[in-house]
Amino acid sequence: MSPNISLIKALVTTLGLEVDTLVDADADVIEQPIDLYKKVRDYEAKIIRAALIKTGGNQRRAAEMLNLKTSTLNTKIKQFGIDMFHFKAPMEVDRGANKSEYAM
Repeated sequence: MSPNISLIKALVTTLGLEVDTLVDADADVIEQPIDLYKKVRDYEAKIIRAALIKTGGNQRRAAEMLNLKTSTLNTKIKQFGIDMFHFKAPMEVDRGANKSEYAM
């Protein structure tokens, strides 16, 4: 199965769980005013963060996963104030440089 399909399935599952949470919410919570636009923005930011985590911060690949243009994703990242530092993949250690250290 391709990674894109796996991500889409994960996002659909997450969305389903979020909908279930809203349906199961207490009546008191439902009676409170709900800012739909804020909820949608929060959820959109959550999905973008999930795609960035999955791609190690690669915006081009995250945009492809989300079916967005890279420029649109970048605008949304700025709009939501998402700090890209947290999504960068850790630098890989060059293990080939000091192979003699590991030799037995």
